[in-house]
Amino acid sequence: MFGSIFAAQKFDKAAIVKAALANTDRLAVGLLCLEHGQAQELHAHEGADKLYFVVEGTAHVTVGKASEDMGPGTFALAQAGEPHAIANRGRDRLTVLSVVAPPPSAKK
Repeated sequence: MFGSIFAAQKFDKAAIVKAALANTDRLAVGLLCLEHGQAQELHAHEGADKLYFVVEGTAHVTVGKASEDMGPGTFALAQAGEPHAIANRGRDRLTVLSVVAPPPSAKK
């Protein structure tokens, strides 16, 4: 399988746009596109790790009790059960690759 994240890159001022890029029984890869001021609230995935990789823009990421502003090329890892959140507090649009393993559909 081959693909491009840019084909899935879409923005909506009303809500975060989430696009599935590649899914298997062991891995889910998606794209999050956030306009200024949009955020994914603090949450956790029991039994699954999640990685955020910043493609474009500046992300404010929280993992556990730590928070950091991150730019293109940086990533954050939340281990299974660890609370995490992401927000676009910057002026520009934010594009983030999201990887979850195992994917929600594979958990039993």
